[in-house]
Amino acid sequence: EEECGDGYLIPSFTEAHLHLVRLARTYDGVDLRQCKDNEQLLTRLKQYAQESSAQKWIVGSAFNPNLWQGEPPKQQLLNEYFPQRPVLLKNIDLHSGLFNERAVLEIGVEAEEGMIYEESFWEAEGRVPVATGEALVPLLLKTVQALNREGITAVQSFDGQEGEQTVKALAEGCTDFTLRVMGSRLASEFDEKEAYPAKENLWQNKDGSLARFAPGPLKLFIDGALNSQTALLEDDYENEPGKLGIAILQLDQLKALVAKGNSAQRPVAAHAIGDKANRWAVEAFASLPRGSCEKLRHRIEHAQLLPPGLERQMAGLGLFATTLPPHLPFDIVPALRHWGKERSKGLHVLRSMVEAGVKIALTSDAPVAPFSPISSLHIALFRLGLDGQVFLPQECLTPHQALLAL
Repeated sequence: EEECGDGYLIPSFTEAHLHLVRLARTYDGVDLRQCKDNEQLLTRLKQYAQESSAQKWIVGSAFNPNLWQGEPPKQQLLNEYFPQRPVLLKNIDLHSGLFNERAVLEIGVEAEEGMIYEESFWEAEGRVPVATGEALVPLLLKTVQALNREGITAVQSFDGQEGEQTVKALAEGCTDFTLRVMGSRLASEFDEKEAYPAKENLWQNKDGSLARFAPGPLKLFIDGALNSQTALLEDDYENEPGKLGIAILQLDQLKALVAKGNSAQRPVAAHAIGDKANRWAVEAFASLPRGSCEKLRHRIEHAQLLPPGLERQMAGLGLFATTLPPHLPFDIVPALRHWGKERSKGLHVLRSMVEAGVKIALTSDAPVAPFSPISSLHIALFRLGLDGQVFLPQECLTPHQALLAL
């Protein structure tokens, strides 16, 4: 601690990748993170149904079918136990969801056996009633308090323009909002003519005072996710010939959007999970004028599965990467199952990136994983799986490397 007048200046943490509005709304649903079989799932859902009888929808978050003991739930199970109430189980990676028949009818979408993936899922999810406006404020303040308790006082939030506007209004008008927030824009919301503040003015109000909200990067989705089996791969998924995942953007589209963001002097954050998606991300950023990545802090979000040597190309471009240590314990089993042992040697290769010269940040992607800088630090140092075994010990960060990345 450093003495600071009548008070103290205490170091705190910055969380470089979460979804603040999504995280707040989880307080208004049922957390399924601890459920590992259908019996536990139904117990949690029934309990929530009784407690929330005034609400129409039952929305479960952090549903992880890849770690299920026995057969994961199907739509028919939800239909049987909840025929009169719409139910949505959001996959833990937020890239897919399971809807019962009542929910499908309620929002008017098509869902094969109740499952919807990627952009179609986000569109369907957007039709589900959620807390907005004044109803969202107490949930956001509760979230801010929870973040503060973990020592987090600044976040990079990826909620798009709607979330950006909500959080900005609250940050500027509520003294209880004790958090600095950088927002983001999705590709569909991006206006290249919109002026982006110079770095030195980013956190300044017009009167020169310190702002609690700043506009953030252009967020691009290249592919899907591991748990939903939509990450874009170079070669087939294990034991599934012809399955390569989903390309949300094609390479030419990605290059064009990266170039537009760069021309507008706006940082670009490209979501890449699979090895092909990460290679495409590097290829797109490499097409920019030399020095652009370091100047504007362009970055790859997650960099989850890297093909051998790609980290050196990232370093050569001056690319940054946000990484996901809290995901590692839960990713090992599905990665080995869907990507295979050899390819999974590129899973969360934190030390390889650092030693190649890539600047990384340890993040949670909350609500996908719990936000806890100390937990992220521990996992980055020891890389323990759910079975207590070390996964790729050569990728453990040193204490110095991990602290620099927090």
